[in-house]
Amino acid sequence: MKIGIVSDIHAAPQALRRALEDMPSVDRILCAGDAISEYQFCAETVTLLQQAQAQCIQGNHEWVLFNGRNPQYLQTCRETFAPELLDALATAPESLSFEA
Repeated sequence: MKIGIVSDIHAAPQALRRALEDMPSVDRILCAGDAISEYQFCAETVTLLQQAQAQCIQGNHEWVLFNGRNPQYLQTCRETFAPELLDALATAPESLSFEA
């Protein structure tokens, strides 16, 4: 099994797109957290991860945004972005374990 790993994207969809394009063919893509910045949610980044069927875990930036450390910005995100985009990261686990 070939696994591709992306991490610390910090709401930079151009960099994620390039990483995914440069990645050889893999069976599974994992995102090891920090797909967003705690002060910058990026719908395009989340959409790219969803299109790649990446399995994500929460990094410290997701944790800060979705666990009450930045309630004003989270409210702004809820008013701006589709709930399914926010939920994709808000419901992501903090860790992942599997056998390959």
